[in-house]
Amino acid sequence: MKKLNLEKPFLNFDKLEKNYQINKNFIKTNFTNIIVIGVGGSSQGSKAISSFLNEERIVYFDHLSSPLIMNALENFNLKSTAFLFISKSGKTSEVLTIFDFLCEYCDSKLSIRDNFFVITDKNESSLEDLANHKNISILHCDSEIGGRFSIFGLNSLIPSFYFETNRVHKFFEGARSTLTYIDKLIIKAERMNELVSSGKAINLNLVYGNHLIETVNWKKQLFAESLGKNGNGFMPITAEMPKEQHSLLQLMMDGPKNIFYDLFSSNPTKPNLINITLQNHKSATHEALLGKKFEVEETIIDEEDLPHLGQFFVEQMIIVMQMANMNDIDPFSQNEVEIQKNFLK
Repeated sequence: MKKLNLEKPFLNFDKLEKNYQINKNFIKTNFTNIIVIGVGGSSQGSKAISSFLNEERIVYFDHLSSPLIMNALENFNLKSTAFLFISKSGKTSEVLTIFDFLCEYCDSKLSIRDNFFVITDKNESSLEDLANHKNISILHCDSEIGGRFSIFGLNSLIPSFYFETNRVHKFFEGARSTLTYIDKLIIKAERMNELVSSGKAINLNLVYGNHLIETVNWKKQLFAESLGKNGNGFMPITAEMPKEQHSLLQLMMDGPKNIFYDLFSSNPTKPNLINITLQNHKSATHEALLGKKFEVEETIIDEEDLPHLGQFFVEQMIIVMQMANMNDIDPFSQNEVEIQKNFLK
């Protein structure tokens, strides 16, 4: 097994933070809301950070649900809303569809040139052509960094920290600190690889705290797309707790033994009856799983703890890289995804 190579552009935090500081005002600072249009790695990092910060002024169109889109449009002051289209390839079908729809819908309601913004790789693409045609501002992200590894890239940081630019440094502080304990992460990766090799095919992520759901969804994509190759990998699943206790707990406790667990929560900053009960449910589930001798990894990321959040993202990327290294997998490709795209009309 070759030594893990950490000389990656998505781990060059000095360069990434400097790039953010240079470009942080790409979207002018007089908007009261942002609608981010993007799917997968292009927007999931931003969505994870925004959700962690409980930022309700940022909404994500990472779906093709017409009712949800129309509800947002009808309830926002569109003239004070920035529309940020993110597609690293510039060819993402969902993004191009919503771009066309919003150009028509917003044409008489606002200035498309002033309210629309695009982040994409520097290459020829449909999104860049459309943006140039309508004089929309374009920002090029780092083409060497794939979407799911771009949590510290412009596509993630510009929207998620739009209303709190002064807090980015804390996020990077946590990221940098992670590089001081790589050996511990390699051990974690080896243990996870042992679990998968022993037949654990499902990683069930139990999330106690709605603000952590999108962080875990980011982790889900990272592991699935990076390791699911040549018959390798495992199925990561996000479960919102305690709601899913009422649908999954029986299976968890007495079903197939092919599951390993990650449990996510925060310590409440202002304890009240609701979040104390949430913590009680978490502790009870944790103890019940341990009592059945299941593998359970617990992660606690306290509310507003941006350094710890930054740490977590880097930890997961390094663990994925090491697991890929151990199984001779390229963690940065996703060639099989193109099969579905070839069937799109």
